[in-house]
Amino acid sequence: MGIINWIKDYWRDIRKSTGKTFKNVVLTAHFWVILIALGLIISMSVMIFGTLSARKDQNMAEYWKNGGKTEYRQLSVFAKGNRTDIYAPIVPLGENQSLSKKEITDIRKELQGTVDSGKTIKKKASTEVKPTGWNDCYSTVFKANGSYTKWMMINGENKSAKKDFEAEVVAVGGDFQSFHPFEYLDGGFLPLEESDPNQIVINDELAWTLFKSYSVSGQRIQILGEDMTIVGVVREKKTKIDRITGSETLRVFCYFSTVDELSQKGYFSGDMGTGEDGSTPVGSPIAVSCYEAMLPEAVRGVAKTDIINALPGYNMNEPQYRVVSNTGRFRVDKVYDLNMPVGEFENKTTGYEFPYWEKASILATQRLFLMEAALLVGIVLLIIGIIIMILRLRKPGGKLDQVEEEPNEDEIPDEVAIEMTR
Repeated sequence: MGIINWIKDYWRDIRKSTGKTFKNVVLTAHFWVILIALGLIISMSVMIFGTLSARKDQNMAEYWKNGGKTEYRQLSVFAKGNRTDIYAPIVPLGENQSLSKKEITDIRKELQGTVDSGKTIKKKASTEVKPTGWNDCYSTVFKANGSYTKWMMINGENKSAKKDFEAEVVAVGGDFQSFHPFEYLDGGFLPLEESDPNQIVINDELAWTLFKSYSVSGQRIQILGEDMTIVGVVREKKTKIDRITGSETLRVFCYFSTVDELSQKGYFSGDMGTGEDGSTPVGSPIAVSCYEAMLPEAVRGVAKTDIINALPGYNMNEPQYRVVSNTGRFRVDKVYDLNMPVGEFENKTTGYEFPYWEKASILATQRLFLMEAALLVGIVLLIIGIIIMILRLRKPGGKLDQVEEEPNEDEIPDEVAIEMTR
């Protein structure tokens, strides 16, 4: 019987202890509120920092400033075009509706005049098409089929093995690498001086797919109907956002002028050649889908106004171009503006084809909105938890509510026990 009584006493103590613990947890709910709030604040802060640090290409104005006194603003202009085939670049829609190399030249002259007029020493606007005291680049993106032919000796005979591939082609002009900092696994980016129009840079995905190696500078592949020489291999970012928006796509970077010349010769229309007089191209120039500029900014916001004024036929009421200020685009107010009201961004961007780096920035902004909302919830919960704790501490005695323990029968004085039994 002694063992049975001991077991009963043991389970009775366990039940009392468990009930007491449960009551303590319920009565100290503010502790759990504070704990959950801190976890939410810390996790969201880490995620926000990671998202921002991965988008260095949107903060190139700081690198351009390089510790100097002059402030700069990084801007992007996205233009529409007509696409008849995914395996061909977009072509201009019409006058004052799209951008081509001609419009880029006019924009450069206008912006150069604006930059020169802001200097202490006044000078006549430059007629050069290359920026001085500022920087820019332009690009367009489309798909293309290509191949790599590998030659090898088999049984004393020189035989070939051909491997076909489909890649995204980014045709670039200007100082593209200054706006898009790459990690180079081999070689470098396309030289600013276009000494060889058939030079290309490929990303790590294409290099590994074709060669199972990243040291491939000097190798040649066939794309756009031409033998192209690889001069560099870049590593694309592999964050979750970048993978979603295409960092694992096979990609080739080539000169915009090379693609533009091919288009004007009729390559993409399948009608290579010239006109009846033997000199007029039968094709069309290609359109610029993205123009990027780094402009000095003495007064906040004036750089965006300058680039809008330089755009051909820009209409404030019905803008045919989308102008984005990359500098400061991840500020809380800008993140809110992009995401609210719900659906407005999609309506404003209908008809635009954003390059992969802009898609990544848009997705980052959308995720930042959710992270910042969760961070705000965490801050509110933390405040609520602290207020509850302070209110409980202000009760008589200055201590938190304590759970009254039920008296142990063994500890009840005999006189009280006898009285209780009556």
